[in-house]
Amino acid sequence: MFGVGKGKSSQLLSCWISDYGYSLVGIKEKRVLFYEERHSTEPSPMLIAKYLAEDVNKYHLVGCPCQVILSHELYQLLLVDAPDVPEQELFKALRWQLKGLVDYPLNNITVDAFMVPSHGAGERRKKAFAAVILQSDLINKISMIRSCLLNINAISISELALSKLLPPESTSLAFPSLVISYEEELCRHHVYYKENLYFFRTLPMNKAVIQSNSTAYQNMLLEIQRSIDYCLMELKLPEPKQIFFSPSFYQAS
Repeated sequence: MFGVGKGKSSQLLSCWISDYGYSLVGIKEKRVLFYEERHSTEPSPMLIAKYLAEDVNKYHLVGCPCQVILSHELYQLLLVDAPDVPEQELFKALRWQLKGLVDYPLNNITVDAFMVPSHGAGERRKKAFAAVILQSDLINKISMIRSCLLNINAISISELALSKLLPPESTSLAFPSLVISYEEELCRHHVYYKENLYFFRTLPMNKAVIQSNSTAYQNMLLEIQRSIDYCLMELKLPEPKQIFFSPSFYQAS
């Protein structure tokens, strides 16, 4: 049930889940109806289940369809060469190519995958993203959410969920968007083009980055330029004209 499909959804209820907490949001007609966020300093499945069950009752969500979004630390996302198979068979073909690439035992993983549109010189480069999670961990997360009486109808990953936060006009433009997300001491760069994820990378982040005269700030600008250069030189895509920062989603052009 580890689906990371990219299709548009009318999903009104989403739950972002990690080992340390969750966020629950309800949306109707592009308006946020409610938002709850619970986090702890230590992993505590029982505490998460307790609070989630309380929120489900609080907002009368028993039996409601819910999209689950997995936090970054729950899975590994790899960019790999795409085998010559139909996309619906991609995850099967990639499963046994992951030996030595993931930190999980291959007999206890769930794999899903999606293609990157052809790109590079002559659009000959064929790449795919493989999302890999411990099967036992995924089963535990599903069981916990179901025990709170939510009806899971889709499971996605943070990178695909992030693309849905982009303004509609930015996904229809003729140039990519660079999205930079911050989470504690990590910074992630994502390149999205016409609603597709093409590239991501994870970098360490120094809190001094907010000081414009600091070395960390200058390094951040350098890394942004490197991501733009990669988009131009390796992906052979147009130059990104917009940069979005998350969680604040400040836009720079």
